[in-house]
Amino acid sequence: MPEPITFNLARSLVPARPKDSHKGTYGYLFVVAGSVGLSGAACLTCEAALRAGVGMVTLGLPQSLNLAMEARLTETMTYPLPETSAQSLGLAAFDAIKEMSKTMHAIAVGPGLSSNPETQRLARKIVSEIDLPMVIDADGLNALAGHAGILADRFQRYLDASSGQARRGDTVSRLHSTRANTTENSRNKGYSGRAEVQAVPQTIISPHPGEMSRLTGLPISDIQKDRETVSLTHAKKWRVELILKGAPSLVATSDGRLFVATTGNPGMATAGSGDVLTGILAALLCQGLEVSDAALLGTYLHGLAGDIAAERFTPWGMIASDLISCLPDAWRRLTHP
Repeated sequence: MPEPITFNLARSLVPARPKDSHKGTYGYLFVVAGSVGLSGAACLTCEAALRAGVGMVTLGLPQSLNLAMEARLTETMTYPLPETSAQSLGLAAFDAIKEMSKTMHAIAVGPGLSSNPETQRLARKIVSEIDLPMVIDADGLNALAGHAGILADRFQRYLDASSGQARRGDTVSRLHSTRANTTENSRNKGYSGRAEVQAVPQTIISPHPGEMSRLTGLPISDIQKDRETVSLTHAKKWRVELILKGAPSLVATSDGRLFVATTGNPGMATAGSGDVLTGILAALLCQGLEVSDAALLGTYLHGLAGDIAAERFTPWGMIASDLISCLPDAWRRLTHP
């Protein structure tokens, strides 16, 4: 049976906000997202990340969209990149993305990227070669259909680089120890440095059943019949934290634990809701949370904001941006019960 993500569990994971902090304390997020016709997904991800507490967001986007996005996203830095003829990100953008990643604490890949074949090759290259803590969703996940082994390869690269002498189990133990220390530091003092977190290519994926079907090759009906087993099996196989969206959402961890969401409502079944979750998750990684903690707190917070939005706007009338507007109240309920 999955363990519920309770209020008390979520509250215990809230990162500290020390009085002497600055924006670097809460991390720098790089969002690689957007294409013509899908720029709203990038906006939602960036705005959600800021409301979720990250220190700064930089959006890597097709260069032809830059002027419009600068006008729309007043709190987000923009980073115009080479694009395809379809106004989606092109492979030529990779070197610039890799260079920018060196100054970041985490990266979010996928919202609104498009299904352009060249853009999907770029997404796979980012997942394969950039060893930042990463949240992958939407078109980032679609790019991995038939290539899901790339996910496990990210983790294996870390194991191979960690120690040529240690056995796999010893290396994994040291990894969990490093993550735990980083998380404890974030709770007590706020995030105070980037090297330790950046060194571990932690990964969160957040597929809906259709995306999960494309990743696994399983029919949606089979996934829905046994959501718990499918989630756990693939979280362990791919060495990721896996949030299978649904009613309710499940969180499966790479070390074999399973949790079930206790927040959320049917009003969240609206375009852009997943992009908001991506921003929340990535913001929490930037703040130094261990990857499974970020997945648990992010899932709870996303659903809580949705529940507040449903109270305010009704499940019929709410839209994805309402979740972002309600994130401050969600934080207030978590931190001042």
